[in-house]
Amino acid sequence: MAQLKNTVRIVKCELFRLQTPFRRAFKHAAAERSHGDAIIVNVVTENGVHGFGEIQARPYVTGENNDDIWQTLAPGIAKHVVGCVVSTRQEVYEQLGASAAYEERPALVGGFDIAVLNALELEHGLDWPKIFGPARQRKAEKCLTVGEDYSGDDLRNQARLARLGGYAVVKLKISGVEDVARIADLRQWVGDDIALRLDANGQLVFSSASELLDQCAGYGIESIEEPLNKSAPDLVRELTELYRKTGVALMADESICTEADLARFAGKGAYQIVNIRIGKCGGISGAAAVLKAALNAGLSIASGTMVGETSVMLRASRKMLAYCNELKYVEGLDQSKKLLQAQALVNVDGNPSRHFEWLADIARKYVVGSKTAE
Repeated sequence: MAQLKNTVRIVKCELFRLQTPFRRAFKHAAAERSHGDAIIVNVVTENGVHGFGEIQARPYVTGENNDDIWQTLAPGIAKHVVGCVVSTRQEVYEQLGASAAYEERPALVGGFDIAVLNALELEHGLDWPKIFGPARQRKAEKCLTVGEDYSGDDLRNQARLARLGGYAVVKLKISGVEDVARIADLRQWVGDDIALRLDANGQLVFSSASELLDQCAGYGIESIEEPLNKSAPDLVRELTELYRKTGVALMADESICTEADLARFAGKGAYQIVNIRIGKCGGISGAAAVLKAALNAGLSIASGTMVGETSVMLRASRKMLAYCNELKYVEGLDQSKKLLQAQALVNVDGNPSRHFEWLADIARKYVVGSKTAE
């Protein structure tokens, strides 16, 4: 059958589970990791173009986990994708199950979304301004994320890195009021020109969050991310009261992954900022939808990467940054280079048939499984 103009036909879908050790374990209040665990999706078109996507599931974020995805869920979608013919982003969205699928399993579906759109981009181009907004007009800032286990000399070294590396923001992972001393040290070492954000990963309660922010009133805290557990029964009221009491902007991360999540909080005064991550929001299509809904609701936006992401997900985040003036930065864009012991996938943007290439020696060492549907 002849291929229609400007369409992409998927003839094969490969899955690779890539587990790469960290140079140092990364810890925050909700989890600790010593290696990256990425499921790489590689769709191949009948023209020999390779589109790459990435799945980084976090149970405490979207309720998904990479073990279930690897064993049963991803192979099922891979079989469905083979044979699909698409020509627009909307058709990709519909082929992957539309809003119901993106809402239910945003990390899983998002990985395939990124892969198929990557193939479509290579063959026919994507209208990035239509997806995320006009091309960026102002310089992007940089944000450094510092784990909960950094203190003393280690924390001082991170402060030095922030100053010398030109970072505009430092985000410090915290677990409660015992972190006040770390926050005080960090403010002293980075000076007054670098903004400080806190991230509790949903592990505080109203009283401890309120006490923490009260004790940090003199340290110029820009915002606190996910201060309370998203399953708290009176979450909206407590967040609204926390903001009223402290005046510190509250940022949603785990609480808002989809448009339905956003609708729960929009207009309530509970959150002032939304952290939009490609890896948790349904890939490119899902993240674009949440981004636009957040701006329409009058919320500010931030963005970040998932710890251990490969160059595949990072490229998608860079695209969002390049086409969204409202986004100041994407935290962690250079994190993987410092955190991962090696890079198994590298960018090859000059290649007309693929944007990424495996480094064979590293891939053999860290790819722990592969599956193919065709």
